Amino acid sequence: MIRAGTLPKTVHFNLRNFVLTARDTRTFGPVNIRSKAEFPPNFLPETGTLPPKSNRAGWLTFDGRLERLIPSRLSYVVGRQTLTIVFAGKASVH
Repeated sequence: MIRAGTLPKTVHFNLRNFVLTARDTRTFGPVNIRSKAEFPPNFLPETGTLPPKSNRAGWLTFDGRLERLIPSRLSYVVGRQTLTIVFAGKASVH
């Protein structure tokens, strides 16, 4: 979920600004699958806007054919600012 929080103005987002970093330091951009999805609204669009005090939920997808991909962090990069979510813990398959 993307949150605009208490920002005083509308925020624009772009899928190209998301970067998934693997534990082995490889980096990957998301894949836009909305045109092939059974329920396209469940996935974030290529671009969008968030008015102040709003949020937007949707899936980000990455190429599932990548071998041995263990995520380390997911970042959103805009200019000189980066928001990063760090994945901690032991990797496992369920």
